[in-house]
Amino acid sequence: MPRAPFAPFGLLMAFVLLSGQPARSSDARDSLRHVLDSDATIAERVRAMGRLAMRTAPSDPALALAHASNGVRLAERDGDPLRIHEALDVQRDLQARFGMVTEHVATTLRMVDLARSLGDAQLLGHDLQELSLAYRASDRMEQAIEHARQALAIAAATRNDTARGRAERFLMDALLRAGRHEELSKQIK
Repeated sequence: MPRAPFAPFGLLMAFVLLSGQPARSSDARDSLRHVLDSDATIAERVRAMGRLAMRTAPSDPALALAHASNGVRLAERDGDPLRIHEALDVQRDLQARFGMVTEHVATTLRMVDLARSLGDAQLLGHDLQELSLAYRASDRMEQAIEHARQALAIAAATRNDTARGRAERFLMDALLRAGRHEELSKQIK
């Protein structure tokens, strides 16, 4: 009988512990659904599709990819190259995460073309590094190294020491993984 006062407390704790996380996750999904169903701008909808795709990825990869593809289609209808690039970035991330090597390469090549057309050196350098990673994942080490070199050339042209240092380390990593130790030692010097 002395345990009776603790029963309501125990029930309350069980309710809080069992319902806390799913409620927050559901609230986040509901808020994203609200953005998608409201009079939001195309940019807001594309971002919401991307966030929904990333949140869905751990539990339902196929649905996550569908959300990402819908985001790309929505951005393409809008026609803004930067928005398309943003949507493709989510799709590319999921493709890499799920081991979709061929699709990852194709999406990244498209992103490189978009970055070139936008004239954004930082974006292009990042996409070239992503392309290098995609080629590395498909065991195409020569292409991986070539795109790492291109990313370094772009970083060097920007005269941003931090970006150049990152691009140099990225190239050295590509050389190391390809077993090109002589070139790596030259790069270090």
